[in-house]
Amino acid sequence: METTSVIILNGFLGAGKTTLLKNLLIQAHEKQLSVSVIVNDMSELDVDGVLIANTDIVDAKDNNFVSITADSISSPAGLKKMDLAINHLLDHNKPDVMLIETSGSDRPFHPQRLWDTCHRFMGMGVYRSKGFFWLPGRDDLALLWNQSAGSISLALIGYWKAGVLEHTDNNLTREERSALQRHIDTASGRFGDRCCQLTIIGNATEVNDFTHALSLCLLTEEEIQWWMSGGVFPDPWPQKVTRLS
Repeated sequence: METTSVIILNGFLGAGKTTLLKNLLIQAHEKQLSVSVIVNDMSELDVDGVLIANTDIVDAKDNNFVSITADSISSPAGLKKMDLAINHLLDHNKPDVMLIETSGSDRPFHPQRLWDTCHRFMGMGVYRSKGFFWLPGRDDLALLWNQSAGSISLALIGYWKAGVLEHTDNNLTREERSALQRHIDTASGRFGDRCCQLTIIGNATEVNDFTHALSLCLLTEEEIQWWMSGGVFPDPWPQKVTRLS
């Protein structure tokens, strides 16, 4: 039975997955290895797909490249698209390696699950973590995550541009609204410029466990739909956060 090596690139939005994928493509090309690629970009603009296609190493016309857009491969619909993409590539080619880039984490954290996870892992080999994130119910706020050993603090560093535009009383001029919209249109996430980006330092095993636990804190597709239809999640995080200037 023939087998194909598969490399899956996963990580938070902005972690460098697309850059790594491009480097792997170039290395495989130099070693004369045949490659097939699947890119998952939750934006309808398919920014990552265009970047990979521009390498000229893989192309949808050559049946060695598929881009799954406007959906997450972690959702039931996304998994079906992934299965179809894999079968399509294998039906047309027998690659030495298949590279799969998953979508970055632009969906928000579930407030209660995140709270529980932090209390379970803090002080257990996770020495330092820092980054940006957002929560449903506070979806206009850009929050700074700042953890050291067993303590963690939240700080308000500003407002997501997408959140500003969604407010009808933002007092923006037409030119200012257009400028914000142009910026949002270039973002790769389904929620505009909102994103979750965390850097974690610590014992390797604990960091891996903590990262996996954090991924489970992200809202599922069903929870996103429920929230967008008006659902409210329990939020134990302090309602008053420090404002950084």
